Amino acid sequence: MKQITDFHLLEEDGLGSLTVFDARSFLENYGTKAFRAHRHSHYQLIWFTSEGQHYVDYKTYEHPENALFFIDKEQVHYFCEHSVNEGHLMHFNDQFLQRHEFSHENWTHYRLFHEMTAPYLELSGEFLHKL
Repeated sequence: MKQITDFHLLEEDGLGSLTVFDARSFLENYGTKAFRAHRHSHYQLIWFTSEGQHYVDYKTYEHPENALFFIDKEQVHYFCEHSVNEGHLMHFNDQFLQRHEFSHENWTHYRLFHEMTAPYLELSGEFLHKL
């Protein structure tokens, strides 16, 4: 069995505890690692602007365009290599929540990343028009 790689959010990656990437650029730089099962010591939001597939917790999910995935710390996932994978990624950690006066206790209490039946939400047209 292959070992699952761990990734960490580093100071040199951006603002120390928050980074935002274009998915295509991210996968050009990290694709070989991102296309294999891995986990993070931080949270990750992935907004896929095209339909495709993404692997989370030992299951491949077929997703529509404008799907927003919530990847929790230590959750196993990977990008499906033959999927389009267009969109945006945001990485943030507990220090980001604390630094910006979000209540870390409230964040983990609501457990947004754990209470969903699927690891993503489909963003509605109404929401997208506000962007």
